[in-house]
Amino acid sequence: MRILRKSLQIGLGILLLTFTVGLVSPSVLVYADVAENITQVVDEHYVKTSGQRYTYCPVGIKTNEKETTFYCKNGVNGQIIDYIYATTKTSKGKTRTNVALRPSTDGFDSVHVCDPSVVADSYVYNGNTYKYAMFYLGAETLDNQCNQIGVALSNNINGKFIKPENNIVIGYTYDANYPDVFQWGVGQPSAISLGNGKVLLFYTKGDSSGTDTYVSLLDMSSVNSIQNLVTTKVSTEGVGSFISNADFAYDDVSQTLYMVCDKRPFVDGLLNIVADTSCVYSTPVSLDDINTLSTCKWILEKNIDSTVTGHERNHNCGFQRDGKGYVNGMPGILCTVADTSLWEYRIELLE
Repeated sequence: MRILRKSLQIGLGILLLTFTVGLVSPSVLVYADVAENITQVVDEHYVKTSGQRYTYCPVGIKTNEKETTFYCKNGVNGQIIDYIYATTKTSKGKTRTNVALRPSTDGFDSVHVCDPSVVADSYVYNGNTYKYAMFYLGAETLDNQCNQIGVALSNNINGKFIKPENNIVIGYTYDANYPDVFQWGVGQPSAISLGNGKVLLFYTKGDSSGTDTYVSLLDMSSVNSIQNLVTTKVSTEGVGSFISNADFAYDDVSQTLYMVCDKRPFVDGLLNIVADTSCVYSTPVSLDDINTLSTCKWILEKNIDSTVTGHERNHNCGFQRDGKGYVNGMPGILCTVADTSLWEYRIELLE
């Protein structure tokens, strides 16, 4: 769940909004091509919704045979509680949508599950091997503090993901020394597989010291005993502000890391807790040593704004990548768009 709190200036803020939202057309996931700032809708019924529903926080896995998009959506009409859905579209035009993950009955993810990031490799849990690991934000309070990052597993990209016991991979503990500070915690994960169970996990952290994006090298080969091998803060050079609400993809041929994130500061107005523009950056870097990410310089590749999408709000973007988080050149971009209403939130694919 990507929530902006002014005390930390973090995330998106579509949930628990304090203003009244108007009812507009139902949310849909649409595909679009971008050329010279013109958006062309390719398939406006890629995901069908009706009533008071929203869709946001998309990420995609694309192969020659099919495309699977993971995203957040309220599981109950009119209720602002995040579930994670998966929609798979095959090359033959068949489409299937499934609830991939839902809140637990208790624990750190009992209110919301959101911000999915899925990578393929080999992950062993309780003697069973799983192909896919989903990293996600879990929230257990309605005020959206103390978020933590969990992991779930599956062998079916469009099936249900199971939650291992004690599945928090990046935790957060409330700091009682700062009771007046909004402590958002950790979330907005974005994972890239390095093979052999190693995963680079990018994520946002918001606490009493401010907001930043970090990256951890995890050994996930045994999910029963996940190891955090090293963690570093991601450089903001070239961005001009802090980084949050970001997704990442890697071109291992050109050794280029791509990042898409909300542009700061947000504009004033009714939805000033939501970005009007998202930015795509790149940096030349090797992933062999993640400490280089603390000193890298980001190069602005493009802005995604109303001239591209035709909408006033363009936020919570994610990349289309292969199963391990890799791309060949500039990746396709899945962008959450809206104008004024929560129930407008839908997803467009920009290329």
